Amino acid sequence: MLDSKVDVCSLTGFFIEEHNPLCVNYFGGFIFVRTGWNEPRDNVLAEPLERLLIDCDGSSQIRGEISPHDLKFTKRYAGNGNQVKYAFRKNERGIWVGEYHFSDDLSVRGKAYARINLDWGGVSIAHSRDIGPEERAEGLIKQMVQEGMLKVVEDGEKGREVVIPL
Repeated sequence: MLDSKVDVCSLTGFFIEEHNPLCVNYFGGFIFVRTGWNEPRDNVLAEPLERLLIDCDGSSQIRGEISPHDLKFTKRYAGNGNQVKYAFRKNERGIWVGEYHFSDDLSVRGKAYARINLDWGGVSIAHSRDIGPEERAEGLIKQMVQEGMLKVVEDGEKGREVVIPL
């Protein structure tokens, strides 16, 4: 089993189709951005990123890379397999401004705007085919409690322990 440190970030934004500029479509999801064990978060030249998004057309997986000023990824929809390529540049206000186009039809294109927010920094993620999602989640929660990111409290109504963010 391999462990790696990642930042868990939310990725939210919207895109506007070039052929229909009055239609704004929103998206959201999360990404893992790999970080070095001893590196500050701003010392990243280009790191791979991957994870999930959802928008008006359904859920999708994204794969790409991020650097302090550039974000590029390909989004592949789960339902129909369509692929959309995105390229962003971060502006002075921290907004990612870019464009997108469908891989198989370059006429379907538009503008996109996004925000990336750090939700959980430097979390250890276990990578193993032998560990199920429940075990992975339990291990992650245990680690986050130990590192002071989460806290275990008693739920008076249900008489059990629950985990809350600090």
